[in-house]
Amino acid sequence: MAMGDLMKVTVAGAGYVGLSNAVLLARENEVTIVDINETRVDLVNGGRSPIKDEDIEAAFHEGGLSLKATSDPKEGYGNASFVIVATPTDFDPAKKGLDASSVENVVRLVKELNPSAWCLVRSTLPIGFTRKLQEKLNFDHLLFIPEFLREGKAMKDTLSPSRLVIGTLKDDGETKKAAEEAAFLLLSPLKGKKVDIAFVKAEEAEAIKLFSNAYLAMRVAFFDELDGFALKHGLSSKAIIHGVSLDPRIGDYYNNPSFGYGGYCLSKDTKELGRTLVKDGALLIPTVDLSNEMRKEKILSRLLAYAAEHSGKTIGFYRLSSKAGSDGLRSSSTLDLLRGLNAKGVKAIIFEPSLEGESFEGNALEKDLTAFKEKADLIVANRVTSHLSDVKDKIFSRDVYHRD
Repeated sequence: MAMGDLMKVTVAGAGYVGLSNAVLLARENEVTIVDINETRVDLVNGGRSPIKDEDIEAAFHEGGLSLKATSDPKEGYGNASFVIVATPTDFDPAKKGLDASSVENVVRLVKELNPSAWCLVRSTLPIGFTRKLQEKLNFDHLLFIPEFLREGKAMKDTLSPSRLVIGTLKDDGETKKAAEEAAFLLLSPLKGKKVDIAFVKAEEAEAIKLFSNAYLAMRVAFFDELDGFALKHGLSSKAIIHGVSLDPRIGDYYNNPSFGYGGYCLSKDTKELGRTLVKDGALLIPTVDLSNEMRKEKILSRLLAYAAEHSGKTIGFYRLSSKAGSDGLRSSSTLDLLRGLNAKGVKAIIFEPSLEGESFEGNALEKDLTAFKEKADLIVANRVTSHLSDVKDKIFSRDVYHRD
């Protein structure tokens, strides 16, 4: 297969990563999405995005995509040259590690149905998993290509990637050719945008993904601890952060205090890397998640103190999502605060457009923002937006810069 030929590509998983990749590639290739969720399959085949993302929805609306979906693995994997694996690998507390069984299941099916295809695994994996999978299934057509997408900006980051890391298991000609073709496949739709490419061992690529997210989590925890110190001693967090960030080695970015990190990646990836490193006697990264949990506990104690001192007052939560511009509630620090209040018998009202119904876990849902602001005596907001500018005196937040 020559570079530039129309390729048949299958994407396993119709989540943010999978759909972003599918939409990108479907302008120049024949793309099939395989997903076990029939509702998602029907939406894709009906020309609609199965997830809420403005940029992905816009791409569906514009059309021009050679894209279809199926729940039948034989139909999806049988004729593909490349299979992009973008299935979820959540942290399993029981196993104390990432559950990569969905990735193994897809690769096993690809080997059975189309052994000549190459699997480009974009799901986050434990370090060493790709090689173990190769040995377990006796299947060499594996490349680990981590994604570095920000929650709420998946399509933007797919169109403008920070870098492309391709992890290989062998140093032979076939593998090198597949890696080069994979790079061409993923970068050619970007129309000449300059993207740094790193060809490394699979284990190194797995480590790059986990260490990258652990660093970001550590940075969040660092500025949250700084904010906690300032809050306790009556100092200005903003003044201290500004002074610290003037050092160009630190920089004035990703330094906005929060209720703690959450979302799809930082929490599970930091747990996974911490679990791996603690065996080597490392201290820093294994304790980042502990710092994050302590941050949430300290914020919760302040909210509980407010509830105790202001009996009869209504606490409102403005958005439960982890980040501005996201509807994801997974590992949300704000959701953890709500549940912490509920565990102590304190109920709240919630403004969260992504939720349906009249209530959420026993807490009233208020669909109208104006009514929400009127009913709430204290508004808990991880991120403050312009929609709250008229109720500044009601807001409890650690948001200094009004950005993520």
